[in-house]
Amino acid sequence: NEVHDLHSNPKWGSGLMMTWGDGNPKTDWAAAATRAGNRVLAENQDMLIVVMALCFGMELRPMRSQPISLDLPNRVVYQTHNYIEYQFWNLITRDLGISFSTLRIATLISGVFFAAILSFLSRSWRRTGRAYPPRQLLLVSLGAWLTVFSCLFLGVAFAAYKAACTYCEWGAQQDFLPWVYFWSLTAVVGLVLVVVSWRPSGTASVAELLQVDKYVMQSDESCDE
Repeated sequence: NEVHDLHSNPKWGSGLMMTWGDGNPKTDWAAAATRAGNRVLAENQDMLIVVMALCFGMELRPMRSQPISLDLPNRVVYQTHNYIEYQFWNLITRDLGISFSTLRIATLISGVFFAAILSFLSRSWRRTGRAYPPRQLLLVSLGAWLTVFSCLFLGVAFAAYKAACTYCEWGAQQDFLPWVYFWSLTAVVGLVLVVVSWRPSGTASVAELLQVDKYVMQSDESCDE
């Protein structure tokens, strides 16, 4: 059988990014490859049709869920190029010199470290003999910190998404866009937690609780003296 490569390194042009299986006549590389492959096979049935992957030939994942089906079976060959310098995940290990095993260990240690800090603070507060702050204050504090850190991680995720879109929008949508949605959702959850806890119906507001807590602390200090 002869081999016919339909298109080497399909990418984008005129502000358009190549897609796979979305039906867009201007960008759907799968549909274009199917039409071209069938035209070639109509002229010569002994041909093998080589279909290059998306994103400079680096992205084969969409072919797994939506493979090309030509008029003749067993004629499709998928081709890929592995440009290490354009693989986003390889940039972390190559340019930063940090392996993913090190990142996993660092994440685990960070989680244990923060858990230990919270445990230490809780025990230290208990030793003072004072009651824990009202639940409203704890919920507002939790929501505020959740919102702040979620916004920080959202900025990182969005920056990574936009950077990845410059060479592979399909991969960026699969790898980074879910994190953008996740951190956006957690930021909204934190903000809602702050708003809902700030003044529950029928109870004192957080500002009033803060004033009461300040008065109690001043009274404790006076008693200590």
